[in-house]
Amino acid sequence: MNFQERFISAAATVGFLSPLPTASNGDGRLKVHLNSGHAYVGLKPTVVSCMLGSCVEVCLWDSKLKIGGAVHYLLPGDPGVASQHSGVHGIGALIARMGTVGVRARDMVGKIYGGACVLQELRGNHIGQRNIATARACLRQQRIDVIEENLGGNQGRKVIFFTDTGETHMRLIGQ
Repeated sequence: MNFQERFISAAATVGFLSPLPTASNGDGRLKVHLNSGHAYVGLKPTVVSCMLGSCVEVCLWDSKLKIGGAVHYLLPGDPGVASQHSGVHGIGALIARMGTVGVRARDMVGKIYGGACVLQELRGNHIGQRNIATARACLRQQRIDVIEENLGGNQGRKVIFFTDTGETHMRLIGQ
């Protein structure tokens, strides 16, 4: 089995695409906050918010079907080790789930956020950089174009993603 086959099959076994609590946003959209180790696919217009430090959020969007999804992961991961907090498995599960609702990888575009090194003590072991490399490699493997990224540095981020338009708002937080 090649990397791509392991990537998708292992991701399908993680099972972390469980329903998340939602609320109304007041504009007709659902509202979801994405914690580490979770992913969400918005079949209905949804505002997905996420707070990031060294974690990474990958947002995927299909402009034809107007369907978007996002995953928030803590660690880069390995295709051979299933983990709900793994980028390899999380991104694979998100792509697979979007595929089950008719989204094709070739119609998706991606946005990547996060990967900061917010703690001075961890600057020698920069997990954020490894998380960034994982996101880029997984999307490149699936031939998904990355149209926006805001990565690295030493500040956290808050990201808001609109699943029906593909629009994102990002702001830096902390020092």
